Amino acid sequence: MAHAVALQLTFPRCESDGVTHTRDCGCPRCVCRERASLPPQSRGPEALDKAQQALARMKEKRRVRALKMELALAESERQTEHLLAAQQEVYERVAHDERLTSLLRLRKAGVPFGEALARIDAETRFPARPVRPGPEGGG
Repeated sequence: MAHAVALQLTFPRCESDGVTHTRDCGCPRCVCRERASLPPQSRGPEALDKAQQALARMKEKRRVRALKMELALAESERQTEHLLAAQQEVYERVAHDERLTSLLRLRKAGVPFGEALARIDAETRFPARPVRPGPEGGG
């Protein structure tokens, strides 16, 4: 990497016309560049007005960019709130689902998934009824 930088620094500055320019060579192109690099006050009132207009445009672009970012963040926040509300609703439904609670209990007990589902299906199709003592007093 350092070797490439050293090579770049030794290359001559060639313009598009193929002429190599040295510092302060006095050609019209270099003179124009010198004038362009001077502060706006030394170039006259027209240049100062143009510079002020350019600065105003740049500030306006920054302000618009900041507003766009603020709107994007507000939209992102709204979407996140909506997503979190939906997730909370799903979580509450899942927390009160008896079948899912039974499935989790069976899985924690080490019952294979398919067998646990089969047991839950059997329980929901034919729920076990509590045994009540009959009139004969059995039980």
